[in-house]
Formats: sequence, structure tokens, C-alpha cells
Amino acid sequence: SGRTLAAETKIGNGRIVTFAGYLAQRDDPGTLADNNALIRGLLERFGILPYARTDAKKVEVIVLSDGNETYVYLLNHDTVARTVTVCFRDDTRGKLVDLRSDEVIEIVDDSFAADVDVKRARLFRKCE
Repeated sequence: SGRTLAAETKIGNGRIVTFAGYLAQRDDPGTLADNNALIRGLLERFGILPYARTDAKKVEVIVLSDGNETYVYLLNHDTVARTVTVCFRDDTRGKLVDLRSDEVIEIVDDSFAADVDVKRARLFRKCE
């Protein structure tokens, strides 16, 4: 069928999920959508939810925190510049400071909007 097969095995208190095939081995939208749905379903099944999401498919958000400092990284994989909205899972307030330009963006209602140029990244430090 061309679909990826996943099998789950319990080991002690954990689980291993084995895939028969490669995820995202083809660039066609149908395969990528199926694989995305498979991985999202597995993560949700195990109670793993994203801390932050963007509203643009080709813009990635990564949130790194050591408990004292928090950094938000936006990476635009697209061939066009994007203005993205990033939504946080929990009650997130404060401001973000762009580490290159010193631009300050306020987080309002657990989200913020930022411009990300073509094939570029932005790195923010969160301020309370």
C-alpha cells in the first residue's frame, strides 16, 4: 500500500515503536501527510504534546529552557518570507527579545507573531 507500518513493544516501564520503512522518504504531499498524521498520533497516544506550534507548515519552532532562561527559535524552511503566529500550550506571558536586532515582541494570550525571512532563522530570549 506504500504506507508506513508501526509496531509497539513494551519493555519494562517504557515502549519502543518500530517502523517498517522510512518516514518522509518521498516528497509527495500524500506520503508526507500520512507520515505526519502517524507520528502526531503516536506522540498524542503517549501523552507527548508540543509546547509551541506555528500556523505555517514550513516554519519550525523550537523552545529551549533550563528553568532559568528560555529561548525560542524560528526557522523558515520555505521559499517565501513568512509572518507566523506561534501559540504556546500553557499560560505564557512576557516578552521576547531578538538576539540579533534587539526587537522586542510581546506575548499576548499565549501567542506572538513574528516575521521570518526566506530560509532564515530568528532566535529570541524570553524576558518576564
